[in-house]
Amino acid sequence: MKLQPRLLVLAIGVVLAAPAFASPVVRQTLSYDQFSFNLSAVDASVDAAPEFSAPSATTSFDFQRFDPTQGVLTGVRAELATLNAFLRQMNGGTGTGQTALMADWNAYAGTERSPVFQRSTAGLTSGEVSVVRDLNAVDPSIFIGSGSVGASNEVAYLVGANMTQGATGDSVRALAGIQGDFVPLVISQTLEYTYLEHAMPSFSADREERSLTLDFGTVALGGLFALDFSLFNLGGADTVGLDLDDFLPEIGSFESGLAAFQGLDAGGSKRFTARFQADTLGAQEALFRLTLSDEDVGAAASRSNYTMDLRLVGTVTDNTPPPNGVPEPGMLALLGIGLAGLGLRRRRVGA
Repeated sequence: MKLQPRLLVLAIGVVLAAPAFASPVVRQTLSYDQFSFNLSAVDASVDAAPEFSAPSATTSFDFQRFDPTQGVLTGVRAELATLNAFLRQMNGGTGTGQTALMADWNAYAGTERSPVFQRSTAGLTSGEVSVVRDLNAVDPSIFIGSGSVGASNEVAYLVGANMTQGATGDSVRALAGIQGDFVPLVISQTLEYTYLEHAMPSFSADREERSLTLDFGTVALGGLFALDFSLFNLGGADTVGLDLDDFLPEIGSFESGLAAFQGLDAGGSKRFTARFQADTLGAQEALFRLTLSDEDVGAAASRSNYTMDLRLVGTVTDNTPPPNGVPEPGMLALLGIGLAGLGLRRRRVGA
């Protein structure tokens, strides 16, 4: 039985129609034409065991993995479509029962026998039928990375007949084949990856900015000073949330306020207050390195990590009066100007 690949379609970032919001998807479709397809099974006894045909030749599907640079993988869904097939049920004598054309679908370590067509009376059923499987229970790591998925994904068809009423010599027969002349059986599978875009951490509300310097300026010794800043998770509704995993400060007189961080949803922001305890004279500086990551949703292997730098600076001066009443140089200059002005006024009076 010869199988010929007919079509490969790869669509990236297609948004599914939904009443409110739907995640973007990567969708791949592979189709095969099969020109020889004839299956039959007969059950001539009333018992609990149906009779099955031998399975058809196996059709294998080889799809590409999900590229984690696109986002966080949140779901995997496969759909098997069968086009141009028929199922015919023929009852012999007074025999009655059921027949079915089934797909034995071994998709990534999970085998499932799914009915394509079913009948409970004599006659013909044909057309196009799809069977959908949710693969979220399968290890998601096999779907992430470069190259093909690699794990087993194949399908074979068989028919079954089960006589539930009848006498000796009666029977129920199932026949399956290709509908019409000069048309192939089309076996098609679609693999769909649902994902959310990566988080976009930023210190700015309107652009991606991963570093920020807060300058407290020149401050007086002994004071406590505060400056506000914000963290943003830029992006739309299809962006994953943002977590703060750690922040490592240098030793100094600064507090970042980041202990109050909570996860940021897409488009969300959080204001923090950094503080500077001016206990030491001179220039002061601290660097807080933030380690962040995508929210803990979807496949861990597709999440991203991020770093951000928060730099705090300030200069501490002592403005207290000098000891023993000795004036500072600036005060001496002002006193000299005053005395000079007084002498000039006396000269004018004497003239």
